[in-house]
Amino acid sequence: MTSTLSIRPHNVKPLEEWASVAVELLGTQTRIVQGKEFHHRVIECGSQGEPLILIHGVGGHAETYARNLHNLAANGFHVYAIDALYHGFSSKGPRVPERTEKQADALADLIEALGYKWAHVEGESMGAGITFAF
Repeated sequence: MTSTLSIRPHNVKPLEEWASVAVELLGTQTRIVQGKEFHHRVIECGSQGEPLILIHGVGGHAETYARNLHNLAANGFHVYAIDALYHGFSSKGPRVPERTEKQADALADLIEALGYKWAHVEGESMGAGITFAF
C-alpha cells in the first residue's frame, strides 16, 4: 500500500518578525488569585465575555499562551492563562500520587475564586489531562 503525501506551502511569519513575549503581554494583567486551598498565578486578558482558562503542558507556564491572549479576548472571551498547580508561581505544596486529580481540584478552586460557576477550559498536553480530569 502506498501513501500519497501532499505538502502545501504555509505562509508563516518568520520568527524574527514576532514581538518578544514581553511585548505580546502588553495590555494584559498578571496577578495572584487566592483560592480557598491554593494560590494561582494568572495572566488575564479581556474584561467581558465568557471565561476561558488556558492550561499549559508539563514544565510550562502561563506565558505559553502570550501570543493567543489578545486574539481570544477580541473574539469574546475573558481569558486567563494560568500556571498550573506545581508550576511557575502557583501553589507548590507536597506532590501527591493523584497529581492530575489534585490539579483538577486546583482548577475548580480557581474558577470559584474568580467568581464563576463554570468556565471554558483548554489545555495542551498535561493541561489537557487536567481538563479531562476536571
